[in-house]
Amino acid sequence: MSRAPHAHPSPGRLAQSSRAFGLAAVGPVVAVIATLFGDTAAVQAQPRGLALTWDVPEGCPTAAAVLRDVERTLAAPGQARSPIAVTAHVLARPGEPWRASLSFDIRGTRTERQFEAETCDAVANAVVLILSLALEENSEASTPAPESPSPGAPLPEPDAEQSPVWSNSWSAMVAGLVDWDSMPQPPAFGFGLAGGRAWRLGRWRLAALAGASFFPRHRLELDSYTYPYGRADFWLLSVSSQGCAAIVFSRFEVGPCLGAELAGMHVFDTGSQVEYHNSTHYWLSLAGSAVVSWNIYGKWGVVLVGEVVIPSMRPRFGNETANVELYRVPAVAGRVAFGIERRFE
Repeated sequence: MSRAPHAHPSPGRLAQSSRAFGLAAVGPVVAVIATLFGDTAAVQAQPRGLALTWDVPEGCPTAAAVLRDVERTLAAPGQARSPIAVTAHVLARPGEPWRASLSFDIRGTRTERQFEAETCDAVANAVVLILSLALEENSEASTPAPESPSPGAPLPEPDAEQSPVWSNSWSAMVAGLVDWDSMPQPPAFGFGLAGGRAWRLGRWRLAALAGASFFPRHRLELDSYTYPYGRADFWLLSVSSQGCAAIVFSRFEVGPCLGAELAGMHVFDTGSQVEYHNSTHYWLSLAGSAVVSWNIYGKWGVVLVGEVVIPSMRPRFGNETANVELYRVPAVAGRVAFGIERRFE
């Protein structure tokens, strides 16, 4: 007596599904890379038919954050759905891409997938899209009969046109500064601090930043004939606020910033017979810059900034009574900053 042959999954379909899944993982947002080393924790939650075991290194998005994003992504959040159990294991080694392994249990059928991504955030965002689509495909309203898929059947692929989910982070940076023309006899050297909040959508990252910079004592050598004991010392302190927009390319971000700066400059210890010391002026400037950042390790990165400053007024330093001018702030000045940045989710 002959027996009917059993149906086996097509190897071609399995390979095609795996490739599609891998491409879906690298499409979402690429930003800071999660910390590469840390304790691993498994967290379980079960909102509306989804049981998720989220096994990832420390610093990756939490299970609660993934489930919240799934909640926001679903087309019909309150709709009843067939239960889905998902186990996700994420692993990263220095110098290698993030590796993710997913195990799906849908209506008693178990399916496994593996893929790679540039960041742990990219892994999490891909999982959000996959889980959302899987839940929609297995909703009771859209599935007329509880028919189980054949073993090895491909999971639903993420829709490339689906809107990504907004995410946000905080950042802090310390930088060395070189000023050209804000202070006399350039270059002048100083340091700065900056920090703020950023919002990421797709390949775009928008940020609102506040900063402060300080240029300590910088000497102006004067003509000894005109100015006895010819020297004058200046310092400059400024605070700023800027808005930035950057586009993300793997580990790099490039974009412009625009804002305003409030500066105060002081001259002191001239050593001259004419009294110039203890003279302070304040002014407001328009500041525009170009920023390039490079993620080098975990949540750490290096940042290079080129900035142009245009003062709203040009204060004069000197002795008004004697009609002697030591220095006048120029119409345009430039600065370069090189800093180390740390981001916080």
